Amino acid sequence: MSQGRTSEAEELARHKVFLELTDEDANLLAELGRRLALEDREAFLERFFDHFQRFPETSSVLASEQEAERLREHLANYFRQLTGGDYGERYAGNRREVGHVHQRRGLDAKWYLGAYGKYLRELVPAVFALYEREPARRVAVLQALHKVLFLDMSLVLEAYIQADQQALRNRETRLRHVHRLAAIGSWEWHADVRSIHLSDDAARLFGLPPGSDVLHASRVMDLVHEDDRAGFLAAAERAISEGLPFQLVHRVRLPNDELRYLKHYAEPVRGAHGVQTVMGAVQDISDQYRTQRQLDWMTRHDPLTGLANMSSALGALEHQLLEAERHRGELSVLLIGLDRLRRINDGLGRDIGDRLLRLCAKRLQRAFPAHLVARVSGDEFLLVPLGQMTTELESLVERAMALFHLPVQIAGHEMPVSASVGALRMRGREMAARDVIRGATSAMYRAKGAGGRTWRLFDSALDVERAGALGLEAQLRRALETGEFRLHYQPQFTVADGRLCGLEALLRWESSQGLQSPSVFLAVLEETGLIVEVGRTVIRQACEQVAAWVREGFAPPRVAVNVSPLQLADPEFVTVVSDALARAAIPPGTLELELTEHAVIQSPEQAQKHLEACKALGVSIAMDDFGTGYSSLSYLKRLPLDSVKMDKSFVEDLPGDTGNVALTRAVIAMAHGLGLRVVAEGVENTGQMDFLQAQQCDVVQGFLLGKPMPPEQVRRLFTAPQALP
Repeated sequence: MSQGRTSEAEELARHKVFLELTDEDANLLAELGRRLALEDREAFLERFFDHFQRFPETSSVLASEQEAERLREHLANYFRQLTGGDYGERYAGNRREVGHVHQRRGLDAKWYLGAYGKYLRELVPAVFALYEREPARRVAVLQALHKVLFLDMSLVLEAYIQADQQALRNRETRLRHVHRLAAIGSWEWHADVRSIHLSDDAARLFGLPPGSDVLHASRVMDLVHEDDRAGFLAAAERAISEGLPFQLVHRVRLPNDELRYLKHYAEPVRGAHGVQTVMGAVQDISDQYRTQRQLDWMTRHDPLTGLANMSSALGALEHQLLEAERHRGELSVLLIGLDRLRRINDGLGRDIGDRLLRLCAKRLQRAFPAHLVARVSGDEFLLVPLGQMTTELESLVERAMALFHLPVQIAGHEMPVSASVGALRMRGREMAARDVIRGATSAMYRAKGAGGRTWRLFDSALDVERAGALGLEAQLRRALETGEFRLHYQPQFTVADGRLCGLEALLRWESSQGLQSPSVFLAVLEETGLIVEVGRTVIRQACEQVAAWVREGFAPPRVAVNVSPLQLADPEFVTVVSDALARAAIPPGTLELELTEHAVIQSPEQAQKHLEACKALGVSIAMDDFGTGYSSLSYLKRLPLDSVKMDKSFVEDLPGDTGNVALTRAVIAMAHGLGLRVVAEGVENTGQMDFLQAQQCDVVQGFLLGKPMPPEQVRRLFTAPQALP
């Protein structure tokens, strides 16, 4: 630090010698300062300040009154220092600091130098007045004043230049830092000498040590991957010969055998004799390239199994169909669906099911390494022989099915695995790829419908039937969106006194062809899963209808709605029920949920949990079609039931069928023993009615007592006297 200060002092002394600024000059200026009256000083400062404010470039530094006052004080101090007679290191340091401050504030040097001109113009008349009778001394004072002002200007300019140079160095440092962060380097290709100048960052990207600097073009080209070299050379030569800019990506193999992907942006520079130089920037895009490749892979593959997905399968199958058409060959396609995967997911967990899917995918890949194997749906795989225009379909099916008949052991669970296969065979390109998959899927569902563990061949007649189901599905989706589903209500009466005690809500579809009963569409709702959303609509409509009857002044009885297995498996089921009750503001006891044993056995634990939650809300629970399942008796104890509904198959032959008589008596006695209400449905004649009354059945419903009817017809049941036949 001491050496640095001495050096600056020596430099200042040399500069003062060059300007011929002597101690005598300093004494003359100190004398001038003493002679200047205070009023002259203040008048001079006011004129200078007013002049300063007239120009936007100089007045811009006055951001506030505080800044203006600070400038006034600064000008007064400088005026005192200018005629103070001390022009040593401290004085020079102050001048440099002032220059740095104003450079940072954006005040150009020309305006700062203009301020010195203003000082000189103001002081010269004062000097002439003060030394009017001393012309020789006046000249000496003016010369001294010029020397000091030129010293000041040189110090300020030096400060400006140093600040600009430092700013330039800072920008260069930041740019190098940004280049390193962005993995960017620069290069120049000099066509006349066939040399390439590389920046240190560019050298590093090419796998060269820093300081490689200028290399022959052939040396750099040797570093480019051999498959990309010709393209790079051709682009560079076009840039030189035709003046065309270019962008390109090429690979570089590093010493550790790693591949690096580099992207170039290049512009030719025209000179007097045409293009002699091409300037470019090079960036390492290896990470972006690998990320993009991974994204591309993910768009074409199933993330769980790594197999091709539906999109890839469609493209590959379309290509194979075109090949079959070109060579007039025969093409076979298999759609393989696992049997009972849903049961494995429910019983052992989805993780076990996913591991099973991955294992099956590996088996297919190992068995058919040269064929297309894709996962096109949750538990469905597509198999298409590639490169073979003819193949034995039966042999292909047998090989595929054999893979799924081997037992599997996962996480300590040994489980039998089987598959249903839909096969399709065609000559040439008889249909589009999507239609091929649709046809094979149709055949596969036929195999599942036959009990699984078998295969079916696609039949166009069967496909027409499935197409009809698909068309019905589309209609049902529109019906749900447009509110075409309606509820009709069938009355229930107490056997003891003939009182209206309940209404069963039954779904109807008001289509363009008229009112449709569930037998037309219920199976499609179940198969497609639409029953979940339709079931939510039914629960809401039933609760809203009860609320409407209450607003009309009636006291409606309990309303029962049927619940499907898919509804009961819906995690939001209890929320749907509670929200419907809350929105309609009706007592929970006016809603009854009817479910079958089939709805329970799909997921017994979840069903019991949901039913207990609904029971806690105050909702009634009834088991429908009681007696037709295998486990009906066990569910009487496990589930929070209020009533059981005897299946109409028990009632239809009463009292003539002795077997049905015995079963009916047993069901009524057992239910009463457990404190449950018994409802008999399908009552259609007085003989059935008399028998049920004699057996003390609690509630009856059927065509003898009342058919399903729209809400407006139900009102008369609330006011008309009731009497059982």
